[in-house]
Amino acid sequence: MPAIRTVAPESFQFVLIHPRLDASPKSAQPLLFASYSETLNSISIQLENEDVHRHAIFCHHRATRDRAVKEGWIDVTSAFVDQINATRPKVTTTSQHAVYAALTSGWQTKSEIVSASGITDSEWRTTIRLLEDRGIAKVNITKNKRAKASNRAYRYTRGERYDDALIAVE
Repeated sequence: MPAIRTVAPESFQFVLIHPRLDASPKSAQPLLFASYSETLNSISIQLENEDVHRHAIFCHHRATRDRAVKEGWIDVTSAFVDQINATRPKVTTTSQHAVYAALTSGWQTKSEIVSASGITDSEWRTTIRLLEDRGIAKVNITKNKRAKASNRAYRYTRGERYDDALIAVE
């Protein structure tokens, strides 16, 4: 039987952990949890305030959650969601927010984005590099080819983490 997984599923309604069993990723095996509406294998997670990995189940139905709570599992949905939100990329400055709003799913030039966002040309380089590093923006030229490419060849679009970006502009 394979070792326990450590990657949480993309969608879930409730997260519950087992309070007593250690789920070290190297040695633990997944627990099977069955209810009337779902059958789940546990996943190893570590919450911020704990120093050990715990067995966690990610369920979609309230009935599954209620049954797990009756069997001793602890609902940690809000703590887990807060932990995930803390690791998401953040759009923090007004220039980053403006470029974030100007990016589309199609390829755009620098001049198109600068004019749509209203930022100054001097803010462009820092802003776009930070958005690229966070996965919010994507450029069509790799870092190795940038030295040889003309600036006119660059095109920008939304990155793979564009939809995950949290906006925290003051």
